[in-house]
Parts: sequence; structure tokens; C-alpha cells
Amino acid sequence: MSDSVRPDSIDTAPETAGARQSAADSLPAEQEAVPTGPLVDTGALPAGVTPEDVADLSDLWKRHGMADATRKAYGVQWRGFVQWCEGYGATALPADPAAVAKYLKQRADGGASVSTVNQARCAIGKAHEHAGEDDPTKRRAVTKTVKALRRRDGTRPEKKRAATLEEVRQMVEATPPAPGTPAPEPGADRAKYAAHLRGIRNRAALLIGFATACRRSEIAGMELGHVSEVDGGLEVLIPESKSDQTGEGKLKGVPFGSDPDTCPVRALRRWTGAAAIEEGPIFRPVRNDGAVPARAVTGQTIRNVVTAAADRAGLDDPKSYAGHSLRSGWITEAARRGAPLALAQKHAGHADSAQTAEYFQRVNLIDDTPDVGL
Repeated sequence: MSDSVRPDSIDTAPETAGARQSAADSLPAEQEAVPTGPLVDTGALPAGVTPEDVADLSDLWKRHGMADATRKAYGVQWRGFVQWCEGYGATALPADPAAVAKYLKQRADGGASVSTVNQARCAIGKAHEHAGEDDPTKRRAVTKTVKALRRRDGTRPEKKRAATLEEVRQMVEATPPAPGTPAPEPGADRAKYAAHLRGIRNRAALLIGFATACRRSEIAGMELGHVSEVDGGLEVLIPESKSDQTGEGKLKGVPFGSDPDTCPVRALRRWTGAAAIEEGPIFRPVRNDGAVPARAVTGQTIRNVVTAAADRAGLDDPKSYAGHSLRSGWITEAARRGAPLALAQKHAGHADSAQTAEYFQRVNLIDDTPDVGL
């Protein structure tokens, strides 16, 4: 196995994309979100609206104004900008458009992708919006810089490889322990016991992630109370997602697998039983002493699980597999097996059928290209 993928440290492996500020990532959780100022002027309240009402509204906006994953991502980007400003003696809030433009260009020059730069821009704009300040990212200095960076660095995002059904099976089979393997005695070797538990969790995450075609943040955030066993498999509620930020929720079906060793339903039962999970987050960290804290793993953990499994399975270029590979792999398999586009779109949770159609078109690209007799 390559040194870059260490399955025993997947809960703590840092994210490497773009230029990260390690000091910013160590800030306490309460500082992760972008700043939230009063969106209502308390000095001129209309009749019937009290300062307490404004406080309640501010709390609502702060907690539920955007999806959790988006808020956390923006928080990381905002902290990076604040630290950059401190290093240059610039003001982060309100920020000067020229300073924002310079920061974004430095991020891009440092290797950050176009999508990462755009996320940083959105985070800075959202911070100013929440604080009641003019948004510097809408000024010409920033918009022209971002447009130029897109042209220079390209706008087509780097797509992770779709994990086919066969590849997912190889990943799972290469992830010990196999079903039926007895667990080590916790008191005899805590490290071996922890590795045993972690492997059971990883197998379940791979299979459930593929079967639900969920995003990595959705896999990481699954809770046991949102999963119900029904005839034929599971019903999994995804209460909030990228395409459902109002929280209406999407219900997904997970049928029993044809092979007991790679059945997502059985794998989930095995993990929740081994970790004694009765409520709360399903996929949790496993400490080196075998303890399982009652908190969810991160989307980064799911990514590392997939990459490590691809490496163990001997798949070509394991770093090209990540959390999204499970989701795109399921959609690709659905297209190959002739599933109706509408059903695949519904299961994937795409807001627009055009997103699902891209996968279907890619699968049928050669067959649908006219043969001109070359």
C-alpha cells in the first residue's frame, strides 16, 4: 500500500486540495461559521417587533440559513481569508475589493482549483451579507479577476472516477474483516480491535454509499433514526441535501444485495451491531483504543475510506477514486442496465434531469456516435 493512503488514520487525515491554512483549521467549532451580524436594524424597529424578535430571527438565520455542509465549507474559507488579511495588515470585514481580488488570485496561483476559488469568493460575500456590509465580491475588481482565472485555469471540474459495481465489490472484499471473522478481544489488543471495528464500518460505508448514490456529506451525516428496515431492504431518509436545502427530505430505497458478503443491508446491520449504535449518527470515528464516540465522521473520512479501499483493491490510480465515485458509479451502473432516466434522477436526488442525463450520455457515447465509415 502507498504511504499516501493510511486506512488507520482516515478519521484525521487532513484535506489537501488547495492552499490550506493549518492554523485556521485548528480553531474551535464555534468559530467555523461565517460571521453573522444583525440583518435587521434594531434602532428602527416597526411596531410589534421587539429586540427579542430580532434575536430570534438572527438565531434562525445563523442556524438554518444554509445547509450544514455549506456553512462548514464557507467557515473554512472565511477563516483562511481572515488569516490572510491579518498577515497583510488588511481588513477582512469590510474588505476592499482589490484585497479580495489579490487573495483569490494568490489562492489560484498556489494551486487552488477554480471551484475552490469560487467557494472562497462565495464565503467572503456571504460573510459581508450576514454582517450587513456591502459585498466586495460583486465589485468589478473581483468579478473580472474571477472571470480571468476561469479562462486561464479552465472551468471544467476534475471529475473523480466512477466506481463500477465490480470495482465496489473489489474494494469491499479488499477491506478486512470479512463477514464471519471473529472480533479480537478488546482487552488483549485494543489496536487490533479498533482496526477490526473500523474495517466493518468502512465496508458498510462503501456499500451504503454506493447503494444510496449519496453525496459524501450525506453518507457522513446519516442517522440511525432515518433508516427503517422494510420488506426487501431499507428505507433511508436524507433530510437535507445540496439539491434539497429547504429540508423537505428525500426517501431512498436500498434493496438486499444478491451476495451476502456485499449486501448493504447486512453490512449496515453488522456495523451498528458491532459498534452498539442504537441512535444518532451511523458512521462514527473509531479511536485507536476501540472507543466509538457518539459523533459523525466527516465527508473527508468518507473520501479517505474510498481512496484507501481502491488502493487495497489494486485499482488503477486509486487517488482518482473518492467519495463521489460511489455516487457517480451507481448512476453509471443504472444507465448501463437500462434504468429509466427519471428513476435514476429520483434516486440520485438530482434537481435537474440534465445532470443525470450526462451520465447516461457518457455511457452510450460510442453507441450513439454515428459511424461515418472511417
